[in-house]
Amino acid sequence: MAESEDLADTLPASETTPVPASPGADRYEMLERLGEGGMGVVWAARDRALDRTVALKVLHDRFLGAADQERLADEARAMARLTHRNVVAVYDVGERDGRTYLTMELVRGQHVGRWLETPRTWREVLAVFRAAGAGLAAAHAAGIVHRDVKPSNILISDDGDVRVADFGVAHASASAPPDDDEPPTATTAGMIGTPAYMSPERLRGEPADARGDQFGFCAALYEALHGKRPFTGATYAAMRDAIARGCPPPVRDVPRWLHAAIARGLAADPSARFSSMNALLAALDGPRRRAPWIAGVAVVLAGAGLAIAISRGGARGPDCSGVARELDGVWDPSVRARVNRAFEQLGLGYAPAASSALTKELDRYAGAWIGARRAVCEAGDGEGAAAATIAHQRACLDDRRRALGDLATRLLHPDAALAAHADKLMIALAPVAECADFGHLAAVSTVQGGDAERARREIAQARTAHATGAEPAAIDAATRGLDAAHRAGDRALVAEALLVRGSALSELGKYADAVDAFREAGDDAAAIGATALQLDLWIRTSLTLQWLGRLDEATAIDALADAAAPKVGDPLLRARLLEAEGILAGRRGKYEDARALFERALTAQAEAHVDGTIWAATLHNNLAISLRRLDRYDAALGEVRRAVELDRLLGDEHPAVGRAMVTEANVLNAMGRYQEALDLDVRAIAILHAAYGDDHPDIAMAESSLGKIAADANDYDASNQHYRAAIAIRERLAPDSTELAQDRASLAENLQLMGKPDEAEPMLRDVLAFYRAKLGDDHWQVAQTHRQIAGVMLSRGRVDEAMAELEQARAILERVYGAQHTSIAEVYELEANVQHRALHHARALALSQKSVAIFDALLPEDSPIRATEMAITSRYANDAGRYDLAFPLADAAAPVLRKAGSDADAAVADYEAGRAQWQLGRDRAAAIARVRDGRAVTASLAPFDSEAVPWLAEMDGWLSAHAR
Repeated sequence: MAESEDLADTLPASETTPVPASPGADRYEMLERLGEGGMGVVWAARDRALDRTVALKVLHDRFLGAADQERLADEARAMARLTHRNVVAVYDVGERDGRTYLTMELVRGQHVGRWLETPRTWREVLAVFRAAGAGLAAAHAAGIVHRDVKPSNILISDDGDVRVADFGVAHASASAPPDDDEPPTATTAGMIGTPAYMSPERLRGEPADARGDQFGFCAALYEALHGKRPFTGATYAAMRDAIARGCPPPVRDVPRWLHAAIARGLAADPSARFSSMNALLAALDGPRRRAPWIAGVAVVLAGAGLAIAISRGGARGPDCSGVARELDGVWDPSVRARVNRAFEQLGLGYAPAASSALTKELDRYAGAWIGARRAVCEAGDGEGAAAATIAHQRACLDDRRRALGDLATRLLHPDAALAAHADKLMIALAPVAECADFGHLAAVSTVQGGDAERARREIAQARTAHATGAEPAAIDAATRGLDAAHRAGDRALVAEALLVRGSALSELGKYADAVDAFREAGDDAAAIGATALQLDLWIRTSLTLQWLGRLDEATAIDALADAAAPKVGDPLLRARLLEAEGILAGRRGKYEDARALFERALTAQAEAHVDGTIWAATLHNNLAISLRRLDRYDAALGEVRRAVELDRLLGDEHPAVGRAMVTEANVLNAMGRYQEALDLDVRAIAILHAAYGDDHPDIAMAESSLGKIAADANDYDASNQHYRAAIAIRERLAPDSTELAQDRASLAENLQLMGKPDEAEPMLRDVLAFYRAKLGDDHWQVAQTHRQIAGVMLSRGRVDEAMAELEQARAILERVYGAQHTSIAEVYELEANVQHRALHHARALALSQKSVAIFDALLPEDSPIRATEMAITSRYANDAGRYDLAFPLADAAAPVLRKAGSDADAAVADYEAGRAQWQLGRDRAAAIARVRDGRAVTASLAPFDSEAVPWLAEMDGWLSAHAR
């Protein structure tokens, strides 16, 4: 088969090329017509001079102008100089009777579209496309752009070889953009290609380039894997809009890292795609073929225009054979063995596993450093701007080596606290890939000696101290480094010192000071054009502002970060930004948005090949939290168990596993699986006690979790015991912490529910005063405490005071979150409950309707939270005599609640629906039957659920009055 084109996938030609009378008649004998496409007609022909069969493409008439002929001839000659096993060879270019023709290799076989008619595994598909990608990369290196990458231009020969066909025959210049309303099959002057695989810039009529080939390649790969094209549209405008919305999720079960690579190649912004075809192919190698820190190093070096002279038996380049020895004594087999022995001697059960996991990561880091250092060595000294870039890269790698050595030295003398922080140590080192990211290199100091060198040493020590949880030491070292950096007059080092200092301050709860440090560092980063460092600082600033409750400021920071992100090549940094945005969405109550952002962050982590490492554990935890908020408990449980699985890389008894188990227990508790949650939390506490002894914040966290589990099971005595245990630990370790205030508030809430408002109220007033002093008047925790005080007031029958507290809570939340947030909806519902208890049914209904309106805007129709609120509102509507409102609300809520397994709430919804239906006079027999159904479910639950008892009595009373 020749490189025939699929006409259904190609812009139609405006004319039909006749059988050529005699193109090269003295040399080529035309044998058979093999196919026709947008560029021309392909024939099988016999080359009389060389006695071989070739493919001969005769171009359409519209390419017969002098400029077109010259350009096509130049490109054909360039292709003729390209020899690659994955590219259809071009043998000759000629012209006969004013018509250009190309003579090419004849490939007998089939194109990928036909090959895929037989089901293939994703590995088979990827192998074919990797081979095709190698051909495209070779062409790009020769300055040749394909411009029409699609399945029918990827050929598989009968002997299994893969070749890319039809290079360099389309216009390189821009064409007139197509009409937005035209279907994406209409021909525009100068525009050749297949719209289904065209990049958005090509669809706008912009010139074709290698990044457009990358887009077409990924579109074809997505289609080959999933059986459908990633983007469709009835018009050019619709196609561009589809691309702007981003890569659709996978249809077929493929590895996350594979989908991540395809999604990046399909980015609407060309600068957000891979830096080259080689970089894309490296990502398609998968996580076991390359270390995450080296991703893209050589590619970025080449993209900078640096002449990397690699000795291949010809001209001699720099001797780089000794690069690996530069890590002798820093990180080598001897150091690794000493570290493992030192950990084993700690006598901790999990220490050997933690050491093994940590040293494996450091081995990969060292390998990445050696690869990057060799690439810089082979680049030589460079000239002009290239020389300056190489100097920055060398300085960056020197910093990475120094940090690796400092960490290794610390690991040679471990203690229990260091082993317990192994999960943080594994991500303490800045990625080697930053040394090939020009957004980061601007922040690399090349100043040598004196204060600059002192600053580097202090900053490295501060980073290590921060990673091991020694925050006061980190602040001291960072402050010394900052002073030295100022004396050296080096803004890059100033920014690095402030970054570490701010991070340590944040860990100590000094959030306002941390924000100041991050913002000051950001000014320095902006001044020197350090985009990657500035992005890192924006991420940290956003997270800290979120904790302070300053969400509008955090949103503005995220907008700045979003704008800068496409300029930064580090996928780990993009993952962190997406995670920060997901956390912000969750704080605003937009849990579906949070879920989507966390999913995208996991995809970015997969692109960096860290999705199966300890790096990903926290992100899986955050995704679990958003899913739990959406009442998608099974999915949440799966994500948190994935986090536990990753933490187990450090050993089954590592405290990171204990922390993850606490999160898992919280999910089980939300599912109503109290005993499982209790058992898991008890095991977690045992792990944490074994690791830390009796006093540690993580143990307090686990005790607090047990308090919540026991309270939800209505065992307030046990709950109070756990909360008091948590409080005692926090009073000893962190008497000024917000966590201590939270536990005191939870204990007070228990006391109020136990009928002890006199004990609860002063505790809550103290908590409120603490939060105001610590966090300011406008913070969500201040609002939460007002809510809790309202409960105390209501239990004392002080309705007006309860309403005043709730109104204060709602006003704060509206200032923090805006008009729509789930927390605001919850306050409206509490206000409605207060009014309902006071028999102000119309007021209760009006407030509850506002709650439903917020949940309608934020949650999907199948959300049990939304359905529960609808059922509650239907009750208020019934009591207010608004049966026309009550019935549709309860009728819609009941099936959603049943499907979610909320049988008690579904029974109440059936009862309220039946009440309303009876009052409306609509089939009263059916209304009575519906109430009886709800009553039967409630009766079955009453022996186990005390809250079902009063509902059962009410239902019996209604049936007695109406079911005669």
